Amino acid sequence: MRLGAVCAALGLLACTSTPPPEVRVGGADDAGLLWVPWVDCPSVPILRGHQGGQHVFVSVRVRDGKDDKTRKYLTGVSLTIEASNALVEPGVTWWKLRYWPLDADFAPTSEAAAGAALGPDTWWQVVGVPAFVHHPCDARDRRVRVEARLIDATGGTYAGDACVVPTWTDPCDSAGQGEWTAGGIVPAP
Repeated sequence: MRLGAVCAALGLLACTSTPPPEVRVGGADDAGLLWVPWVDCPSVPILRGHQGGQHVFVSVRVRDGKDDKTRKYLTGVSLTIEASNALVEPGVTWWKLRYWPLDADFAPTSEAAAGAALGPDTWWQVVGVPAFVHHPCDARDRRVRVEARLIDATGGTYAGDACVVPTWTDPCDSAGQGEWTAGGIVPAP
């Protein structure tokens, strides 16, 4: 017997087989182009950006159980040092992002190629979202929780997190660790 018939027979108004929303947080390669799974709190590099800042690349996969054919989320990413529960500066960075569908093998595909296969069980992803790190030496070699918070067009919210240990190879003295400014890195006083 089909689920809809069972629901009708039982007089249930809201009966669905849609899975609950799920968010998976991972990383990206150094170019920010390919999904990298984060399992067992891996070491990940803090990278220097093109404008002089530092960041860790974060990627997000979401399955939200909706049937519409596109996904745009306001996405916030943040890093928190686990031992002290201190938010890594600058805190939460928010991005308006379009997510792309994945096929059954978790390979990126276009919405046109996916066509009718898109539905409530479809996973969507965005890759290479920078989570900024103003002071790399404060976070390096420590367990850090990476959180992604998503808000969809209807106000629905979703969250997921992962553990990483950021690495930083540059010096951590006053001459080697600059202060972040809107114009990039300047030497620490």
